[in-house]
Amino acid sequence: NETRSGWYPPSGGPWLWEDIRTNAGPSTGDGNIIMLHSLDDPFIPIAEPRFVAKSLGKGTELREFENESHFFNPSEEIVKAVYDVAD
Repeated sequence: NETRSGWYPPSGGPWLWEDIRTNAGPSTGDGNIIMLHSLDDPFIPIAEPRFVAKSLGKGTELREFENESHFFNPSEEIVKAVYDVAD
């Protein structure tokens, strides 16, 4: 559950950047956090994942798409991201 994780501030608390990085595993410098976001997401404006990716820093990649909404439907992009992190 994202809310119980305490890693992000759903009610205005501080972001726990180091906890997020630690949970993602050791960084190889070439990316171990991949974020996916669609420009037409009806819930989260693009500024938010851009802020998160920048704040997480090294080892974080934000992939932006069009016409994926909130990724409610299966997407090949999700599968690609899983394989990219696993490599």
